Amino acid sequence: TDALYIPHIHSIHMPAPTKGMFTGSSRFNARLIKDGEFTAPLLSSRVTDTIPSVFSGIVAISSRTIPWNVSSTYDRRSPTAMSIPEYIICDNVRISDVADSF
Repeated sequence: TDALYIPHIHSIHMPAPTKGMFTGSSRFNARLIKDGEFTAPLLSSRVTDTIPSVFSGIVAISSRTIPWNVSSTYDRRSPTAMSIPEYIICDNVRISDVADSF
């Protein structure tokens, strides 16, 4: 089975909020998984999908949670965090762009 491992989505934006559409970049840390093995890292990948579509494709959600920084001050003045699942596995997420180099 082939899969795309994205440990973090950066720069999330909502280009069509009424449709629940979001877009975000994996930046420099996505990896393609082929036949159960990690291959070379991808430079960047972009997810562009709707929240209802992604949530309907959830296969598994971690029972463990981690704190996630939501401070707009880079953790210095008034740190705020929320608890999120350690991982979520989803099928059929729309990947709109993948770059393996500049």
